[in-house]
Amino acid sequence: MHLSTGDLLRAEVKANTALGNQISGLLKDGKLVPDHVVIQLIQSCVKDQPSGAVLLDGFPRTLAQAESLERILSVRRVLLLEVGLQVVLERMAGRLTCSGCRRVFHRVQSPPKREGICDTCSQTLLVREDDRPETVQKRYQVYMDQTLDALDHYNKLGKLVKIDGSRDPETVFIEIRDIIEGL
Repeated sequence: MHLSTGDLLRAEVKANTALGNQISGLLKDGKLVPDHVVIQLIQSCVKDQPSGAVLLDGFPRTLAQAESLERILSVRRVLLLEVGLQVVLERMAGRLTCSGCRRVFHRVQSPPKREGICDTCSQTLLVREDDRPETVQKRYQVYMDQTLDALDHYNKLGKLVKIDGSRDPETVFIEIRDIIEGL
């Protein structure tokens, strides 16, 4: 099972719930959603999960989240894709998301056949608010300020595996696949 905290949070925003409205403002400002909210979302998604593996994307991001996760699941490995700010900005600057089916394109790496139009459902392609350079820079700084403690926690436990995420996607994919298959 794969869970992306970003997808879970965007689903709340799209559902236009009170929680979703709160989350929307935080994401637009490039801030992290409070620990208790993200932990609750993750916990509700994995509570009925059989003992198989769960791949968490974007979680945990703080030490409090890491400690809570240890009470929810048995964490075997934490994969850290290390990518510098400049590479992140270059990648995000070209990212386009379909307003209909949510498929992701990239202006350079995987462009749509027709500019601004989704190949799958023919809806308009948009730049998400959290993909804008100013938001990405804020989120990167928040990451540096708040996530390093969680990474240090997993490093001390011998569970942290660092991967150079700035390489070509196929090479990174193969390395990740090999790590996961080795668990």
